[in-house]
Amino acid sequence: NTMMRKAIRGHLENNPALEKLLPHIRGNVGFVFTKEDLTEVRDMLLAN
Repeated sequence: NTMMRKAIRGHLENNPALEKLLPHIRGNVGFVFTKEDLTEVRDMLLAN
């Protein structure tokens, strides 16, 4: 998670809205960024 926070902080200058993600990076967390159908992505993640 330290690396995730560091990577996000590195992009804050170009995309300040990313700062809203920082409080959610605690414990065993992962993010999935997609432009695909959210239901399909969710089903795929749950199946694996």
